[in-house]
Amino acid sequence: YIATIELTSPNYTLSNGTFEYVIRPQSVILEEQPVIQTQVDSTGNVYHIKYGTKLRALNTKFMRGSAVSAGESIPGKFIVNPDDADKKPNAGVNTATVLFVPDNSNYATISFTMSVIVASVQVVVEFTNLSAFYTGYGVKDALTYVISGAEENLAVDIKFVSVLDGTKTSNPVAAGSYELEVTC
Repeated sequence: YIATIELTSPNYTLSNGTFEYVIRPQSVILEEQPVIQTQVDSTGNVYHIKYGTKLRALNTKFMRGSAVSAGESIPGKFIVNPDDADKKPNAGVNTATVLFVPDNSNYATISFTMSVIVASVQVVVEFTNLSAFYTGYGVKDALTYVISGAEENLAVDIKFVSVLDGTKTSNPVAAGSYELEVTC
């Protein structure tokens, strides 16, 4: 709020006629941290989100949790900090910053951290062409494959391992049989 003061006495002058009056939001205390809804994969592992999923997906998975101010329950919602919402954490246990945002802006937002379990994603690389003719040049580009299970473009590194002598190359030239080593 901004207040303006007018002086009506001719005996005095004001050096500053405008003042700012600030009303700060009432502080809020986290009474009970929310729980993140879990899922279970086919092998029995519990997780919150899968690899490749943005943290913002947790916003629909917060359950329970409460905040109070001066002993009264404050209605609001739990969300992932907007600065972190578009992050895609690696598989494993990660930390996310969560906010309690009151429905009424007269109460302060509070911040805290929670552990988030991120499940790995099974990726399948299916080779659609596993042969090429000797040309005297590298034939890696003759190898074709399709990747499924990844939610975005996934970099695949393929090494050809000679069955004859075990040497590795990324672009074979010589005729022969090769085993493939695929890493993502």
